[in-house]
Amino acid sequence: MSLLLLFCISCTNEQKLEHEAKRNNIESIDQLTDYYLNTLHSNYAKALYWATVGAKLNDPEAIYNLAYLITDTVRKFSLEQKAAFLEYTPAMFAMAMYYLDKPKPDNDSAFFWLNAAANEGDKNDYKMLGDFYYKGIGTKQDYNMALLYYKKGCAGYIENNTACCDSVLWMLKNRPDTLDLRYWREHAKQVVIPFNYK
Repeated sequence: MSLLLLFCISCTNEQKLEHEAKRNNIESIDQLTDYYLNTLHSNYAKALYWATVGAKLNDPEAIYNLAYLITDTVRKFSLEQKAAFLEYTPAMFAMAMYYLDKPKPDNDSAFFWLNAAANEGDKNDYKMLGDFYYKGIGTKQDYNMALLYYKKGCAGYIENNTACCDSVLWMLKNRPDTLDLRYWREHAKQVVIPFNYK
């Protein structure tokens, strides 16, 4: 009984979204695309249709979803690049990974896209960007910038904050500023699944 009720509610929401999407409501188009990609009612053809509609309206999320749905690698790259230039942070990260995964990695371009995504507020890039600064990958080696991005990552509730906190503590352990180290050690205990931060 409850499964039937859930199905009816789902149908109603789907119909409402389709009604709004047909009126070129970008948010509804993106939600429909996600709905058809990620639910029990997954429907590749409908997801492709709505992503294409959104892409024609120059919606960066729709453009990125369309890139995800197609198999033509040249077109996929072109769409991801377009979404990245429209400042869609998942596309910026995808561009960084594209340049890193090449047979001969283009570290400068990868750094550019990671930095751009972080500047747009994508907190999930902080750990990798900190690593780039720490190792001098695609940019001048800068321990202070590395520490800055590690701290930003550790301070937020993001996917990589455990790794960021580890990096902060590792970088601070040999510094004379014990107050800074004590603060980050205590912070790491509070925001991360408790590890052995001693």
